[in-house]
Amino acid sequence: MYKEDVDINKRKQSEAHGSSSVSEEKHVGIVFVRAANYDSTPAIPRALEASKDVFNRVHILCWNRDKHPQSENPTIEGVTIKQFTHTAAQRSLKVVLLTLWYQCWLFWNLLRIKSDVIQVCGIVSGLTGGIVALLARRRLIYDMRDPFALCYRFPSFIRKIVYAVDWCVMGLSSAFVVPTSRYIPYLGHWAKSKREVFEIPNTCHDLLYQLPSVREILPPKKDGIIRLAYMGYLDASRGSRWLLDFCSDSSNRVELVAVGNCRSAELAAELQSTPNVTYIGRLPYNSALSVMREMDAVTIFCSPEKPSYSIADPTKFYDAMMVGTPVLISKNLSINQSVSDNKLGYSMEYGNMNDLRKAVENLRNPEEMRLLRTRCREYYLNNNLQLSKKLKHYREFYLRLKKKWYSNRAL
Repeated sequence: MYKEDVDINKRKQSEAHGSSSVSEEKHVGIVFVRAANYDSTPAIPRALEASKDVFNRVHILCWNRDKHPQSENPTIEGVTIKQFTHTAAQRSLKVVLLTLWYQCWLFWNLLRIKSDVIQVCGIVSGLTGGIVALLARRRLIYDMRDPFALCYRFPSFIRKIVYAVDWCVMGLSSAFVVPTSRYIPYLGHWAKSKREVFEIPNTCHDLLYQLPSVREILPPKKDGIIRLAYMGYLDASRGSRWLLDFCSDSSNRVELVAVGNCRSAELAAELQSTPNVTYIGRLPYNSALSVMREMDAVTIFCSPEKPSYSIADPTKFYDAMMVGTPVLISKNLSINQSVSDNKLGYSMEYGNMNDLRKAVENLRNPEEMRLLRTRCREYYLNNNLQLSKKLKHYREFYLRLKKKWYSNRAL
């Protein structure tokens, strides 16, 4: 055989191998996992947006905890969604048993789906996802919504055990997604390894001029009343008692508008019965933003007893900046410095009635309100916090990982 024939054969083999790799690459699947409704926060929706066309098979496994789910079988074009729909009261034996059942359900479905990449949101799904990734030789992306060991008021020795569990999930992970660089120290050794850590803040798209009217949702505001928004996950650790006591005093001339998910029946009853409180409950995302736009301020209060809040990245903060509404925050929050430095609202000691009363009185000044709203909107625009810009980097993250893992022939 002539040398030219050998070269031609080698070239054909190389081209065939290359097209085989391309063909194989087209069949990469990913499954997103969360032990909550998949759209309870923007984490999975924005990951879906960033990874569009990167993976050709996309699944979502989630735990729909609503007692009356709006949709048993939600649909997204090109995405297969499977839900674990059982629910129970918080802090009950049943919810512990359901959590164990969820682990079994998740383990079986992850094995059955056979996706090449698993992206888990949170520790409740992380351990099972990590075990499946280890056993089935798949890649695990740990989308760390909250540093688990810092989320509760654990005694120090318990916190070390909890962190060790989370550390094991980190060890089983091939890459990380975090909302803020403040989480990097929590990753410890794994942040210094060769595994990629991608940071994407909990920001949002610029929807200000596309929001619907709130006429059918919210009654008109009365003259002389300051409206405060209490939004998101409604819980005692997020200032509910403080706000209810403040608003029940009619001399403060304040109305509290509560929008979000309240798992406590007792708190829901209080929100419905307390004077000067309008309890709306859960709303579609755009409608919730419309309510936020009409408020005089958005409250973001978190108990100092939970250390995770000192490094968290609150989604409500970015939503408020986008719609141009100032915030009232407790000083222990991670965003306190940004709010103070940029004059985006008022910070106060958690539970301090005098601080809250002073902030509300400042909101009564029309010129002060105009300046606050302008600064909030400019902060969102001038700091390039539009999600569309952030998603470009998120997409590049997925493409880099896919190329890296396939070049190593790991999948």
